[in-house]
Amino acid sequence: FELLEIVINRLHDEAQEKKQARNKSLFTRKLANIYNQPLQNFYINEYGMPIISQTNKAMDSFQAITRTIYIDSPMAVDNEDYLGYQKELDIDYFTHWNHLDFYLKNKNKRYLEEIRDSKVYNELQQLFSSKEVLDGSVELDASIDQLIYHRNNGQSFKVLDCATGIKSIAILQVLYNHGWLNHKALLIIDEPETHLHPQWVVEYARLIVLLNKKIGLKFLISSHHPDMVCAIEEISKEEFKAEDKKELLNNKLRFYLAEKEANYSYVFKNYKTDVNNIFASFNKAIEKMDEYGGE
Repeated sequence: FELLEIVINRLHDEAQEKKQARNKSLFTRKLANIYNQPLQNFYINEYGMPIISQTNKAMDSFQAITRTIYIDSPMAVDNEDYLGYQKELDIDYFTHWNHLDFYLKNKNKRYLEEIRDSKVYNELQQLFSSKEVLDGSVELDASIDQLIYHRNNGQSFKVLDCATGIKSIAILQVLYNHGWLNHKALLIIDEPETHLHPQWVVEYARLIVLLNKKIGLKFLISSHHPDMVCAIEEISKEEFKAEDKKELLNNKLRFYLAEKEANYSYVFKNYKTDVNNIFASFNKAIEKMDEYGGE
């Protein structure tokens, strides 16, 4: 037992040293487990400086991003139900929902003290609560540990009981009101349009553009919806037109298209602000409708 204790302590200390040194092997091993295969040619650069590369043993720190929040589904607000399901099946799939749940249930008090009375903070709060968006506000009721949606007409509902479209925008509003969204944050959203009414797809796109313009919040968005792509493009042009539009828009916005290659691998092509190739990929749906339904 004494020998076992020595071995365990040594392994623990080695693991802590690797963690403190930001050893790249920990990160690549985790990703290899997720994808069930070793990674090849994986790298991340920030403004031309390598964060992760094949040659570096350690990962450097991002300078422009200090917080990353991942939203893959509005059902993340039902976290407690899924945690029970996760525990029952002995799986670790909803870990990222725990991170999101923390931000939804807690406030960044220091940051809120700095910006609480700012014109921009109040302006964006009003936008979320406007008739075109939520027509109300979402707040945490600490007594029951639940998010509550208060409509402007005086009605109140648990967010858990609301439609998924309400949940989608509610998550954004609560993250903003709790002070977690700023110019140092990256918000990753997987297919935000999936649960939204067509009108709300446009409103959601407008929120994305304005959050970037007003507070510098960074986004990485995956979308298969022409309305979402078109809305982000058109609203961005409008919001940034007062300045050097072409140059500024190119610095603010990028469209990438995942193009399939052999062996189920993809190359992400950077088309900058040109969406023509993006929409060409969407046209395949129309071609299929013609094929199955006739001209």
